[in-house]
Amino acid sequence: IALGAWKIVKQTIGILMEGTPKGISLEKVMEAIHAVKGVLNVHDLHVWSITSGKNALSCHVVLNNQISFLESQVILREIESKLQHQEIEHATIQLENEEHPHDESAICSTTKREGHH
Repeated sequence: IALGAWKIVKQTIGILMEGTPKGISLEKVMEAIHAVKGVLNVHDLHVWSITSGKNALSCHVVLNNQISFLESQVILREIESKLQHQEIEHATIQLENEEHPHDESAICSTTKREGHH
């Protein structure tokens, strides 16, 4: 019983601490997003479990300045489709152009940067 309880407690702590879910590779998620035509860069990537078996993602995606709003929506849908194949059911993606101020850090940082929160 104690071993079973420990597994549940460990999983619960992972969810509450918003840790990357077991079985999710941040590198593979980044590769899937980068593979979408029109995506120049991805940064501030964070993947966590909402509850057991339901994963969420937030990130910033940099697009070419020449992409129209309609084209950006097609890119967004393609990214969401690729994420579903990575077992990520819910995604919040901030689309940015090349002039948007950001650093090149791929993984989400808890440190606030000037001009970027």
